[in-house]
Amino acid sequence: MTRPPSTTPDVSVPPDPARRDHPIDTSVRINAPCSFCGYNLRGLAAGSSCPECATPIAQSIRHSPAKQRSRVYTKWAVTVSLGLAAMLILCPSQIWVALEMRFGDAAFGSATRLNVPGPKIWATTLVQRSLGYRPEWLGVQGTWLTLLGLVALFFVTSPRIDMSAKTQRLRLIARWQPAFLTGGFFGFLMNAEYLYDTDVAVGKYALYGIIGVELPCSLALMVYLANLSFDLARPSLVRLFQRAAMAQAACMIAGVAMAFLAKGLEDYRTGLVVQVWAALYGAACVLTALVVLGAYVRLIGELLVRILPARWQTLI
Repeated sequence: MTRPPSTTPDVSVPPDPARRDHPIDTSVRINAPCSFCGYNLRGLAAGSSCPECATPIAQSIRHSPAKQRSRVYTKWAVTVSLGLAAMLILCPSQIWVALEMRFGDAAFGSATRLNVPGPKIWATTLVQRSLGYRPEWLGVQGTWLTLLGLVALFFVTSPRIDMSAKTQRLRLIARWQPAFLTGGFFGFLMNAEYLYDTDVAVGKYALYGIIGVELPCSLALMVYLANLSFDLARPSLVRLFQRAAMAQAACMIAGVAMAFLAKGLEDYRTGLVVQVWAALYGAACVLTALVVLGAYVRLIGELLVRILPARWQTLI
């Protein structure tokens, strides 16, 4: 004869409601410590109280370790999403400051100073401050835009408890390397103030910013975001960030190489070969910027999908 099923639920895992006001089945027996005194509540019904301190067991369920981890993850995902969104919002103004730098007589124009017109760690925007008798509005704007970009980067590189060791190391590099190199470049330019737009040193300092700040810092950030996507179990997003990182680095290196060749091509800047060369480089830079932009947007979407209620996830 088979024994009739028990009418009293007996589960070893406490319910983990998604919201504080989620109803709790008071007949469920739990296996969790008391949130106030740590007493083992195993076998007690969710509708009763702790026999040691009289704290309602429902309160211990709502403050379970799993619930706390969920809240910590939500805060982290929101922080990273805000940082990525801030970098996207600042990008158009940073592009505008870079484009305002006066053109020279060399070939390829300002392509080197602008290179990838997308979200990255910007340094050439700091060069504007050193031009003229005193800092003009454009130079001041370029400075605070760069500093705001570092603040956004701190949001993007917020720590998370369950990060892998490799991702944690890359996070520290992506956070502190730009702060150190950008600060050093800013101090270097403050020592080199009182330049004119036509000074050949302006282009030289722009190259210093690209080689010493933009290239290593932007590459470190993209590699960190690729590993972050790996931790989120999104292989397609990992490949997207890897390709974007390689394309971004290639465009910056090619831009620096073109700057060194530009002086020797002054007499041929309007020639067909040089113009086609510049056009192809510009197209590659714009396409790379779009890929980087798409990777940022996809990562924001992945983070929001994991924290938004189910009824809102279809909008992402």
